[in-house]
Amino acid sequence: MRTLSILAALTAALTISGGLAACSSSPPQAATPRSFTDSGGYSCASADAQKDGGLCPENPLMSAEPTVGGTTFTDPNGQTCAPSDEDNAGYCPGDGPQASGGDSGSAPAPTMTKQTDKVVFKVRGSGYPSIQYGSDSDSRSPAGGYGPLGDGNALPWSASVTYDPSALYYAVSAQLEGYGDISDSVTEVITTYCSDGSHKTESFPLAHGHASGGYNIAQAEYAGGDTGNAAQAESDAGC
Repeated sequence: MRTLSILAALTAALTISGGLAACSSSPPQAATPRSFTDSGGYSCASADAQKDGGLCPENPLMSAEPTVGGTTFTDPNGQTCAPSDEDNAGYCPGDGPQASGGDSGSAPAPTMTKQTDKVVFKVRGSGYPSIQYGSDSDSRSPAGGYGPLGDGNALPWSASVTYDPSALYYAVSAQLEGYGDISDSVTEVITTYCSDGSHKTESFPLAHGHASGGYNIAQAEYAGGDTGNAAQAESDAGC
């Protein structure tokens, strides 16, 4: 009986040890790695993407300057940079139209679409002077209805005619009627309109005169021929 008990005990021990050996002989199952796809469509382990600002190592943006939170800006030429580096024209530093070898994409230089050219006559001061103004081919006398003679004009007074470069002269004459102090002037006023919607008005003084007391005359006359101010006004307007 004792011999049978020992054999039974040995048989049980061998059965248990064999079972343990069978269990330990199977290799442990490897954990399946988590997959991550970044904004550029590149895949990698989640841990790699997290430590590289949300981009997989294979993503070409990994070679660019690091940006806050992995955010980048792409300009019209395809260059990338940090959004804070974008210039006012929407380009990365050093990648504007001039840097890329031309001004393609920039607005064309404006051109003149229209120009108005006037000669303006003015009389200022006190009293009611009679007035004559115009050119060698167009002389005018406004009937004011004021003053001792009834043909004076209330001040300030002004009038204009279209500029003619072939005119021999432009003049304004204002005569006092017993009293007053007056000044008169001849001025060329040009407004230049550009294709970009802008316009600029410039005044070019041509002549001035003055008179005081009695029946004295203030005479302002320009007789210098074509002023050439139209071309100057276009240049000053930038179109």
